[in-house]
Amino acid sequence: MLSCAVTDGVLIGHPCCGVHNCAIPLSSNHAWYCPLHTGREASCAAEGCNNGAEPGRKTCSNPEHHLLEENYYAAGHSHHGGRKKAPGLKAHFGRRRMHNEQLIVHPCGVIVARGTFYGAESLSSVAEFIHGVFPTPQAMPDVMFYDNNCCLHQYLSGQGPIQEHFSKTALVVDVFHFKNHHSTADQYCSTHCNPMAFPQLYNQQSGQWTFNSSACEQTNAWLRNFDGIVQEMLPVRYEFFLDEVIRAHNHFCVDELQHNNALPYLMDRSLLLNGLNSIA
Repeated sequence: MLSCAVTDGVLIGHPCCGVHNCAIPLSSNHAWYCPLHTGREASCAAEGCNNGAEPGRKTCSNPEHHLLEENYYAAGHSHHGGRKKAPGLKAHFGRRRMHNEQLIVHPCGVIVARGTFYGAESLSSVAEFIHGVFPTPQAMPDVMFYDNNCCLHQYLSGQGPIQEHFSKTALVVDVFHFKNHHSTADQYCSTHCNPMAFPQLYNQQSGQWTFNSSACEQTNAWLRNFDGIVQEMLPVRYEFFLDEVIRAHNHFCVDELQHNNALPYLMDRSLLLNGLNSIA
């Protein structure tokens, strides 16, 4: 018996601290920085610059930083063809929002876990998230679908203990992304993450895939409908709301599976502790 999970990120979230990857809650949904970093409000908005902003501006006296600010506000007008570029420089002038929610979903549609990513959907963050949800190698699914698994597979190489944690799991790119977004010239992806390379994942006789590798994409489309509701919430209300709608979603999903005689069940914990058959 093969176990499978699918992970992906969905762009939904609430306001957060303007310091990259800071998870400290804001004091109100009108604040730009958390209580720890509130002193940054008077600093230059250019990334990496610690100078104070000039009066009436959000940037310091650096002309290149001025240009960033001018370009930002020019973008809000219909005529801005004369904007000049400031290569290699970035700035953050508006309120920062958390990057995404990362979901892990079973192919049947039941949501296993979610994780809030504040800064980016980085490979290290995805690996740590999966590791936290499946804390032992025996608990890891036999198959993990992710649209960026080819990069995750390379990232894990040489990472020591965490690479060993993933060693019995097939890190496969979901079918849709492999066919439409991954180059056939990418030998690494074709060798390690091609779903067609695993005969257990495809039934040649029926022409059907063993698992619905798009389960997370489909669930993300459902969850994204709540973005307008949660986008101004503070973390406590946001976390409570998402947990409740996900709980309701899972109850509905299990009821539908039972109605269709799909026989959903909770896996015996001893199976996870004793290990499962691996296809990797």
